[in-house]
Amino acid sequence: MVGTEGIMYGFAACVCFALAPVFYERGSRDLPPSLANLVRLAATLLVFTGYVMYSPASDGLSTLTFPLVAIMLGVGGLHFGAADTLLIKGIQVIGPARAATISSVYPIFVLLFLREPVSAHIIAGIALVTAGVYLVSTARSSEITEVEVGPWYGRGVFIPLGTAAGWGIGIAIFKTLVVSVSPELLNLGQLIGAFLCLTVMNAAAGRLRGLGSRLDRSSVFYMSAGGFFGTALGTLLMYKGLALERGTIISSITAASPILTALITLIFGERVTARLFAGVIVTVAGIVLVVG
Repeated sequence: MVGTEGIMYGFAACVCFALAPVFYERGSRDLPPSLANLVRLAATLLVFTGYVMYSPASDGLSTLTFPLVAIMLGVGGLHFGAADTLLIKGIQVIGPARAATISSVYPIFVLLFLREPVSAHIIAGIALVTAGVYLVSTARSSEITEVEVGPWYGRGVFIPLGTAAGWGIGIAIFKTLVVSVSPELLNLGQLIGAFLCLTVMNAAAGRLRGLGSRLDRSSVFYMSAGGFFGTALGTLLMYKGLALERGTIISSITAASPILTALITLIFGERVTARLFAGVIVTVAGIVLVVG
């Protein structure tokens, strides 16, 4: 039952992560990536702080030590700050489906950093997930109509690959902490760390001056909605899954979120191709192997 519950959390997180890039693409079009990231975290941090303060998780605040707080803030700056800023930049460069798909190779980094025991079927499943990611990321789409961007070459691939590395490190570190700190407090510490990091970054670049005049309602709404699904609800569900199941399994499940992202973007005009559907089939087969 514990394993089943953990996997259910993983799939719920997968759906949330799939929705976030679609919102980011619409909300970040006229904003620098680091500023767009700060905007998406503002409302998310406010709402999530209120949730934690009025939940049983708040009882654990008194047990937090300085080293734990420092780690949570630092990893938050890396995970939600630097890595997610790269994701938003990647979305701006090559579109949500490609950027989200390439960044989803982070289970490979989780596997490397956690050094968890893995079986042959888990390794085969991760390989299939990666192959499916490749097929989807190289499928032609209407995200880029005039110039075909080679998603595995140049800046289009290295930007979201940086995201994958940051996520992999963050998940590996928090997997070791989730046994002693509740998922709610882990996520809150991560949000605070990222918000502080991005505030300093944007202030140093002079982007906070006249901020009100640079934002419109649609940008704030879309980035806040993406932040809610991606950094609040989705990450909370993922950490709950990590508390019950191995990191390689949960991260491989959530790594399938770009497949859902690609399907969602079809509604908004992305062209359906055989390569795209082949990627979906291969990725789903990989997930079945991982959780089987």
